[in-house]
Amino acid sequence: MSRMRPTHNQMKFLVDQMANDPQLCSSNFTKTFTHKIAQQRWENIAFKLNSLPGPEKNWQKWKKTWQDTRNSTKTKAAAIKRHLGGTGGGPSCSVELNAIQMETLPLLSKSSISGHSDSVESIVQFDFDGSTEDVIIGKLTHQFILVIVLLKSLDTIVFKLK
Repeated sequence: MSRMRPTHNQMKFLVDQMANDPQLCSSNFTKTFTHKIAQQRWENIAFKLNSLPGPEKNWQKWKKTWQDTRNSTKTKAAAIKRHLGGTGGGPSCSVELNAIQMETLPLLSKSSISGHSDSVESIVQFDFDGSTEDVIIGKLTHQFILVIVLLKSLDTIVFKLK
């Protein structure tokens, strides 16, 4: 059994359907938007997609096709963002979004690609033997490696956290 990939027209239609149905696109179920309602919407979309030229799939496979498209778009967009945030000097970014992924990108939450911008880094506290002179409190960031040098008696202890 060979698997056929959806045609460009089928994928465009699928992305358009997701753009027009934010509840289904986000898959956030509520009291008014249940799994049963989502299934009915997917069955309707599958019927329309199967009427277009290209492979025919059941609603679960079309849903999986959407999930795969969404995930590959997130992965590529995150890779591009990481490359753009690099120091430069290396080769240009070889990752590119195709036309369908470009249309999918606005439907995704920004935090799924770049993380949460409102996140606050954790406070790290080291307490050795319960003595207050040995307590070190530091704030970690992703950009820096925190090196803590603690002098305890005659020993020097170095902690390197990434």
